[in-house]
Amino acid sequence: MSLVLLRVCLGLAVAVAAAGCFGTSVPRDPDWSTRYAGSNPVALINATSVPICFVYLWPADQSSVGQDWLGPNEAVSPGVRRDFTLEPGTWGFRAVSCDGAVLLHQPGVDLGGPRELFVTDGSVPVFAPMDGFQRLEFRLGAAAAQGR
Repeated sequence: MSLVLLRVCLGLAVAVAAAGCFGTSVPRDPDWSTRYAGSNPVALINATSVPICFVYLWPADQSSVGQDWLGPNEAVSPGVRRDFTLEPGTWGFRAVSCDGAVLLHQPGVDLGGPRELFVTDGSVPVFAPMDGFQRLEFRLGAAAAQGR
């Protein structure tokens, strides 16, 4: 190998290593909770006996459920509400337990105004809907609520 070629290769290797050290990377697409954020309030209410660790919301015209809308290590515990804001329209909705079991998968949910996504297995007492919100109730079977 010639000395010039060796110097070029070493120069490229140093440039690649330096770029890696300084955090140069391919830009990532924004997460779905940022990309599809809007002004329409949507509240997820977990009225089940298990925490919900993954929430997927996607525009109905998308072929993918996309990314989890919860933060790292975030869960919606039983009896707890988690608020989102979306663009009004028809959305898909999936709730997944912490062990990865799909509790609920609804591909076409009308989120054209303020909505409560009320997920229940009958184990948590039902409380009144929030003022100004339309409640959409999703009743799970016992097997789904237990993560089977």
